[in-house]
Amino acid sequence: MKRMMLLLCLAALVVPAAAQHFKQVTGFTGLMLQVAAGRSEVWGINNTGQVFRLTGTKFTSVPGTLSRIVVGGGTLSQKDEIWGVDESGNVFHFNHGTKSFTHVPGTLQQIAVGEGDIDSCHPYEVWGVNFRGSVFRYNYCTNRFDQASGSLVQVATAGGGVWGVNVAQQAYAFNFSAGQFQYTGINGLISLAADNNDCWALGGTGSIFAVGAFNGSYGASHINGTIAQLAAGDDGVWGIDGNQKIYRFDPATGSFVIVPGFLTQIAVGSGAGVWGVAPNSGDVFTFVRP
Repeated sequence: MKRMMLLLCLAALVVPAAAQHFKQVTGFTGLMLQVAAGRSEVWGINNTGQVFRLTGTKFTSVPGTLSRIVVGGGTLSQKDEIWGVDESGNVFHFNHGTKSFTHVPGTLQQIAVGEGDIDSCHPYEVWGVNFRGSVFRYNYCTNRFDQASGSLVQVATAGGGVWGVNVAQQAYAFNFSAGQFQYTGINGLISLAADNNDCWALGGTGSIFAVGAFNGSYGASHINGTIAQLAAGDDGVWGIDGNQKIYRFDPATGSFVIVPGFLTQIAVGSGAGVWGVAPNSGDVFTFVRP
């Protein structure tokens, strides 16, 4: 029911396609490789690993070198969290007080952050997977990562839910009551992206699925389209195909529709908007809805 209400609300806010477009962000010089967006924060990493934060309308440099950055978990009562890893898997957490990154013990190859709804030690759900497939969850009371059961290659979190996929392309959902990942019975998935209502996934052929709990059991609804990269947030579900063409999910039709432009990477926030990196130039673009 929650998902249906969201779809109806989004459908009611449809803006003519001609008025919607990606606009280049001026004031940034360099080759951006990745952007990440949350509720109010937008960050990026350039081709040398230098970190940037959107301040006002411009990206400003922040001390640190990362190979991947994630942003999320912001609500009306708490700021977005910013986490990252470097090429060696070292983990870093942005401190809003000192406006700098702090090294956190542990080694991860992938990390995800979202809103936390369970207890005071987890105001944010911060999860990661190391190079051996071990899974970890950050504990804000002890300031360290606790190992969780299971073996995964990727985790995704949003809206308090946590999802994962293993090397056998099997999908899992974390059961907080049992304290472990539960096999959903869904197979053939290679990557995940989550918003506050669903987990979205890509199959091995680039096929798209909405994964969730339907009628008390887990299921996957196939969505028409072929995508190479998928991103999701409260600002929508977006994708890029193998030719760098851009697509967004249209709730009114239940399908992906093409959006003018080309991107090599796309990020979807939960209030901060939709952002992307252009091929070759590394210029940053943001999606504009008049």
